[in-house]
Amino acid sequence: MTLKKKLAISAGIVVLLAIAAYAVFNPGRKSGTEVYVTKVEGGDVVSVVTSSGEVQARTKVNISSNIFGAIVALPVKEGDIVRKGDVLVRIDPERYSAEAHSLEASLRMARVGVEQEENRHRTLESQLRRAEGLRGQGILPDESYEQTRLAYDSSTIQLKSLKEQISQAEAALAKAKDELAKTVIYSPIDGKVTQLNTEVGEQVIVGTTNVPGSTIMVISDMGEVLAEVDVDESQVVKVRVGQPAKVTVDAVEKYDYRGRVSEIRNSARKKQDVNVFGVKAQLENPDNRLRPGMSARARIEIERREKVLRVPIQAVLEKPEKALAEEIAKASGKKPAGA
Repeated sequence: MTLKKKLAISAGIVVLLAIAAYAVFNPGRKSGTEVYVTKVEGGDVVSVVTSSGEVQARTKVNISSNIFGAIVALPVKEGDIVRKGDVLVRIDPERYSAEAHSLEASLRMARVGVEQEENRHRTLESQLRRAEGLRGQGILPDESYEQTRLAYDSSTIQLKSLKEQISQAEAALAKAKDELAKTVIYSPIDGKVTQLNTEVGEQVIVGTTNVPGSTIMVISDMGEVLAEVDVDESQVVKVRVGQPAKVTVDAVEKYDYRGRVSEIRNSARKKQDVNVFGVKAQLENPDNRLRPGMSARARIEIERREKVLRVPIQAVLEKPEKALAEEIAKASGKKPAGA
């Protein structure tokens, strides 16, 4: 390399250093816009809807009583596993047992009354047949015949009345026995006692939908567990039954439950001035750590594209094509196409 060429290269380097120093140390320079740079890479792109809610058992039963009375036994406690047919509650049977015995006695007396009237009715029927024969022979006056006939008809009516009383007594006894049977409450399903609201000695309230405190306990089938979350009305139209979901539970750290959307409610409700729809995602891998009412968060996968070029969402700009063309043309100093 010639001396002249070396001097030219050295001079160029000095000029570049001077420009760089000026750019760094010049107080009047304008600062540029800070940007983040990343590589465009291939991979999968997934669109999700995120919402929060709580863990629920797919099947749960509120246990309440159909009769009044004091609880004399609670063989289960909260958290116990129960089988269908297991005894859950015993209510004091004293009054219902006494009522059943009283009605049984009344029924027996009513049946005795019917037997007595049937015997009387048969006697009167025999007397009526004889009276009819004597009347036909002209021996028995009409007045005596009419009295015999009236007694027979009265007995027939009385017999029907007594038989109706027996029907009423049988119905009352059946009701009393049914109420006596209801002093013992059995589990209607296999499950876990997830809520216990009463203690031995407390008076039970007859179960009615709108009466607070009527639920004695709650039995939940934790074999099938759901995450019921609230989805905004603007997002729920994208959700479909069968879509996969990833569910996280606040109480179970660093663990994801797999699930799929199993139900989407048709009616909305207000939540902080926003209409939301309940969406249920059935978990595919529930475990014993889950409890009804635990806070949950679901990421529902509504769309997926595999093996595509990916860029950060911050790099994506949504604008009408015409407006975007105008901005590009303005920045390049050219007229937009078609102008």
